[in-house]
Amino acid sequence: MKNLKKIIVAASLCAAIGATAIAGTLAYFTDETETAVNTFTVGDLELTLNEVWNANDGVEIVPGRDIQKIPDVTLTGVDGFVRVKVEVVAKDPAQQEALNTLLENGGITIDYSSDWTYDGGYYYYNGILSDDETTSDLFTKVTISETLDSELAGISEGFDVKLTAYGVQEEGFEQTEGESVLSAAKEAFAATFGKE
Repeated sequence: MKNLKKIIVAASLCAAIGATAIAGTLAYFTDETETAVNTFTVGDLELTLNEVWNANDGVEIVPGRDIQKIPDVTLTGVDGFVRVKVEVVAKDPAQQEALNTLLENGGITIDYSSDWTYDGGYYYYNGILSDDETTSDLFTKVTISETLDSELAGISEGFDVKLTAYGVQEEGFEQTEGESVLSAAKEAFAATFGKE
């Protein structure tokens, strides 16, 4: 019986040694996967509101006077859409109503270019600007009517023409077939700036 135990223990040891030897000779095929690094840089869209404006060239409000003011917009970084908000604001807030009346009745006019479309408070450029491209002039002058005389007293403090330019990338808002640039631009601005 003792011998049988010795035989069982010896056989168990042989089996364990054999299993260890076999395990030591087994190997798995392995490989480290290759790493791909893709660098993303942050894009940028920048607008420059350019203007030909000579402060010494007859900026006083005089009936019949044309005042030169020539704004355009340059877009850099990406292709995109441009719009400009034009605000004619009385220097004295109490005179804003009189100024609005003059604007509505043609006492003060701004001759906007046909390359721009007025819609919802903004002038939209009728094209898509490429990187580092400039729009055509939004307008070239502000004209004071020849018939304006006593009405100027209503805006005795004068007024400012304030321009604010906005830009948004074209990518993601491309025109669909039959859609105008204006529609695509309005969609892009609504998505990025919200509806105003």
